[in-house]
Amino acid sequence: MKCLIVIATSSACNNELDSIRSSLKTHQVATKEIEWVSKDDFYSQIPFNSSEKYNLVYLAAHADMNGFGESEGFSLHKWDDLANAICGTSCMLPGATLFLGCCRGGMKTVALNILKGCDQIDYICGPIWNTKGTKLIHAFNSFVECKFAENLEPTAIRERMTSASGQHFSCFDRQELESEVATLRQIGNIQWQLEKLSETQSLLLDAINKLNQNFPAQPNLGNAATSNSTATETRPAA
Repeated sequence: MKCLIVIATSSACNNELDSIRSSLKTHQVATKEIEWVSKDDFYSQIPFNSSEKYNLVYLAAHADMNGFGESEGFSLHKWDDLANAICGTSCMLPGATLFLGCCRGGMKTVALNILKGCDQIDYICGPIWNTKGTKLIHAFNSFVECKFAENLEPTAIRERMTSASGQHFSCFDRQELESEVATLRQIGNIQWQLEKLSETQSLLLDAINKLNQNFPAQPNLGNAATSNSTATETRPAA
């Protein structure tokens, strides 16, 4: 079994990462660590369709509902970027889990955004609210025990992580959210079509304006005829 640890913050707690490594080693899970700089940089570090696949991807970062980055409340990278990077490299095995070791990583909004962007992620776990390194350590130790030693279902894993950490954690199963993911994709497709339609309308208006500029204004013959008729009718008799 293998775990990819993605470090997306320079302020990652050494004690936290050491505990993560130790817990994985105890359960004989090999690890590889990379630094997140950008989606393109991720591609350069994890070759596409490599034989090296992972049962678990752990993200160490600060985050909120909009994305992850260096500091809480200042997200440098969208969750879509992470989803696209994972999907674009095909680095996760079927049944693998994305563990978001960051604040708000367990929000349903975050999970839906990631699952919408990549169909190769089956499970997503993380804290629902703000968290601390010690709570993450307790939750992750419980997760590894449940996942790799006992092979428990997501609901049971969520309950055990919540109990161990003293705060609410979630563990989403893709199959349970598939209908919502499909709806989000349909909405995104409609929005894309509307944007394209708006662009087409703008191009047509520009083309019409250019045509009008190329043709000089023509005299209004109807108004001229009316003026002549009026003048004839009002001319005094000789």
